[in-house]
Amino acid sequence: MQIISNTQDFIIHEITVTAIGKFDGDHLGHQRIFEEMRRIRDQYGLKIAVFTFAPSSQPQIATINEKRMLLEKEGADYLIEYPFTDEVRMTDGKDFVSDILIGRINMAWIVAGDDCSFGYNRSGNAELLNNLSGIYNYHVTIINKLKFENTEISSSRIRECLSAGDVDTVHDLIGSYYSLSGTVTDRKPSELSDEFVTFSIALPDGKILPKKGVYASVTELEDGRKFASMTYIGFNSSITGDNSAHIECVTHIIEFINETLCGQKVTISFIRFIRDELEFESIEKLRDQLKADRNSILNILNETVLKGEK
Repeated sequence: MQIISNTQDFIIHEITVTAIGKFDGDHLGHQRIFEEMRRIRDQYGLKIAVFTFAPSSQPQIATINEKRMLLEKEGADYLIEYPFTDEVRMTDGKDFVSDILIGRINMAWIVAGDDCSFGYNRSGNAELLNNLSGIYNYHVTIINKLKFENTEISSSRIRECLSAGDVDTVHDLIGSYYSLSGTVTDRKPSELSDEFVTFSIALPDGKILPKKGVYASVTELEDGRKFASMTYIGFNSSITGDNSAHIECVTHIIEFINETLCGQKVTISFIRFIRDELEFESIEKLRDQLKADRNSILNILNETVLKGEK
């Protein structure tokens, strides 16, 4: 996949089937668009181009690198990360189609959601794309919004679910478990004793974190091995009165593995929210709660992702 990032000075000479959008995460609605683009590519020999704007500084469902990998996996030949300048912001929908989609991306076909919008004051939409297709000689395929439980699938809905800790619904919306990937910064017995060996990861920049609390999770190591685990998102101390706390991601692999993880990149998939973060008066009360959490998590994982693997 060729990435054209943060520049307006380019022209794609190959004929393309194009999609435009933020594509923050790869939910089922996005996947339906890319499925149709691959069909058009295979039937007519076009290249797949994805137009989006240069990455935002705000936290996203997918980091920049995750987004790029997802789009490449979906079959994109070109990814255009266009700079969002004042000039671009003021471009109306018609000029956006003629100057950018036709003039720079060499678009012969566009696949878009029925709620697509682009150009100044959202002047570009599905109706405009259809109206201009005869003038600029391109084809249009409009994909109706997919729904889950009578509500449209969207990045906004995924964000709301993550904020509520509803990773079960996120799984249903994106077709996979929400995950964090990062390098292990430490692995150590906690103050709770060797029974709860934990590790922390460096939190990825620009990634939305799930709601603070304890989760049933699965941890995948670099070599592909996967382990049942318990993950905590929240402040690095659960003891009342500790004012030095900061947000972190701490994971306990339930099946103890006696090996060094420091420096290894791991992926933590969030299976189900267990409870909110709590403060405890003592280490003993925290230990008792974690034992109960661990038992609940094993039951959940055995009924879901680990079912049939034994």
